[in-house]
Amino acid sequence: MAATPSAVLLDEVPAAGELREGLVPAPASSDSGLSPAGRRMLEAIDSLPEDEREAFDLVRIQGLTYAEAGELLGVVPKTVQRRLDRGLQVLTERLGDLGPGATPPEGRMKDEG
Repeated sequence: MAATPSAVLLDEVPAAGELREGLVPAPASSDSGLSPAGRRMLEAIDSLPEDEREAFDLVRIQGLTYAEAGELLGVVPKTVQRRLDRGLQVLTERLGDLGPGATPPEGRMKDEG
């Protein structure tokens, strides 16, 4: 097919302009808007041992089945279940004060959780 003079090829489109520092103001705050309890939850998940964190991420966050997660990790589904159970146990110990009706630990305000 022959190109007509008015046809524009993507290769001929000029590259987007370069962004320069200072032209776009930084956001007023880098705070993600998470509550202190939300930050605690994310920190607790991030601090899980790698195997437990991977199982938690794949099953609870990404919604995979134990079988699907096991296939990705190269382990049997029962291993994924054990890793997830261990991770949930650690999270429960670290974050149990955030549950409904839980008493906040000393030094934490009730509305912080």
